[in-house]
Amino acid sequence: MPWWAWLLIGLVGLLLLYALVSWWTWWRVTRASSHSRLSDLPHPSVDPSRYQGLWYEQARYDTWFERGCGGATAHYAWYPESQSLEVHNRCLRRASPGEREAVVSSEAHGWAYPTDSDGVLGVSFFPGIYGTYAIVFYNGDTSVVTNDDLSTLWVLHRRPTLTRGERSHLWTWLRTHGFDTSRLLEPDPSLYALH
Repeated sequence: MPWWAWLLIGLVGLLLLYALVSWWTWWRVTRASSHSRLSDLPHPSVDPSRYQGLWYEQARYDTWFERGCGGATAHYAWYPESQSLEVHNRCLRRASPGEREAVVSSEAHGWAYPTDSDGVLGVSFFPGIYGTYAIVFYNGDTSVVTNDDLSTLWVLHRRPTLTRGERSHLWTWLRTHGFDTSRLLEPDPSLYALH
């Protein structure tokens, strides 16, 4: 068989593997709310057009992709024609220790797609590969987001900082629903004012 035929077979194999992985990751997202640890948590109904806008990270579990972030923002834009949310995440940190300037140290751009389950979206930062974005608390100004095995957690708010009362209420809610608040990393709120 000529070399180009082997190359063609290899490319077709890679495309089939990619299609299988894409299908499997989307299948996991769509089953997450009923077949994972998420099934014990509330799933508020969230209108994506009302979820759009700027959100400030108030706390998070440590993740490899946010190491070194002093704070983060997420901006969502709703596109009704494609039924998708554009996601633009920014990681902020001080330009140098003690300096009064914040810089964007990393950015991620992706898309989120609603599923048939309330509050559960499939989010993709690499085309065709999806992760679970489950909104388990939402009141219009505050959102608590996790994944299907509850290993990630973000507390987001419309303003750069929570009031003491809001924070107390949320931390109580988190503990009541089985989240370990001692694992939460809280951002440096002054970064949001500097950026």
